Amino acid sequence: MDWTVRLARPEEIPQVIHLYNSLFPKTGKTDSWWNWWYESNPAGQGAAMVAVDIQGQVGAVLCMTPVRLNVDGQTVLVAQDSVGLVHPDAQRQGLFGRVAKALHEWEARKFDFQFCFCNEKSKWAYIKHINFIDQGASAFYTGEAISRRLPDDAVVREIYSFGPDHDALWDLVRARCRIVQIRDARYLNWRFAPGGTGKKYKIFDVFLSGSLHGTLVVQQYQDKLDLLDYLWRSGDGLGDLNEVLDAAQWIAASLGIRKLSFFCLKAHDRFATVLANRGYRREERDFHLLSRWLNERHPGVSLDNFSLWEYTAGDLELF
Repeated sequence: MDWTVRLARPEEIPQVIHLYNSLFPKTGKTDSWWNWWYESNPAGQGAAMVAVDIQGQVGAVLCMTPVRLNVDGQTVLVAQDSVGLVHPDAQRQGLFGRVAKALHEWEARKFDFQFCFCNEKSKWAYIKHINFIDQGASAFYTGEAISRRLPDDAVVREIYSFGPDHDALWDLVRARCRIVQIRDARYLNWRFAPGGTGKKYKIFDVFLSGSLHGTLVVQQYQDKLDLLDYLWRSGDGLGDLNEVLDAAQWIAASLGIRKLSFFCLKAHDRFATVLANRGYRREERDFHLLSRWLNERHPGVSLDNFSLWEYTAGDLELF
């Protein structure tokens, strides 16, 4: 069968959504999800590369979303591959490799950097077709949400949107990290505030002596509370993880949830040590972070301190 590989047209997006739901029935993706994730992203509009037959039927698709990184104090726009799908009737025809190669050639003209998360099996397709570099396996760590005593002057308050105080908190975090995903109030409101995601996130601010000390985003998934993202005033790099986990475990216990889960990138080896010392166990599933720089505008910059939160256990269950 002859296939044409090109960027998806607006009228083909319903086919992409239908293919997603037919392969992963539990996800229940909708037009509003597509508009939120790919059209309303504060970093820019997403795209989908498709393989279509002569009748205009979509046989394969690979989607991407832009992400803003802070790299040495500068904003760098990068491409994150997100959804890759092949119709059952179109498998074993090399379509994934074709759409992946076409998408990455298109991305290379627009972005400084490419990355994706994938499992052990699918990572080889990226390495073979696009020369991605495996940054190592990341994993979920889960532990008992034993309530921790917070400082006497601590106040934890649930909030429903982010504002200027969170921008100020983000500025402190950005100054400590060489490479980190930009998580200002605009991004956090798009990603986590009540709206188009259809997911029930909870946002908590932690105050010490009346001043905002940190903010956490959590989501209940099955019998666990996922710690999805946080900004924290104290500590070096990404913050004092022990303080963050104390607050997250206190929140979980107050919600009657007995387990807390945290997604830890391979680059965060010291995080893994903290989690292990607190009795957290690494889950068996591994998720590889693959990436590559597309130009020489950032010489000497490595991913040793690359930090990004995008996935929860619910998102990664597809792997």
